[in-house]
Amino acid sequence: MNRKTVVRHLQRRGHELKFNAFTPEKAERAIELYLNGMTLVEAAAATNANSRSVSLALAERGIPRRPRGHRPREQGAGTASP
Repeated sequence: MNRKTVVRHLQRRGHELKFNAFTPEKAERAIELYLNGMTLVEAAAATNANSRSVSLALAERGIPRRPRGHRPREQGAGTASP
């Protein structure tokens, strides 16, 4: 069954559907957050988007993805000062 048909059936039965469009503004904000050090998942969560949408936005703009895994610790994080 087509997605639009399902939506029409649900709306006829009184279901309120919420669509969360990944707008160009959200894409720009997610990219800014990613470039400033957030992970892809964190940038997606901060912009109320899914990680696939953020990943596609990065690819469309030619921005390379960082390797998966743990982020490197910041200088001095978790170390005691003498």
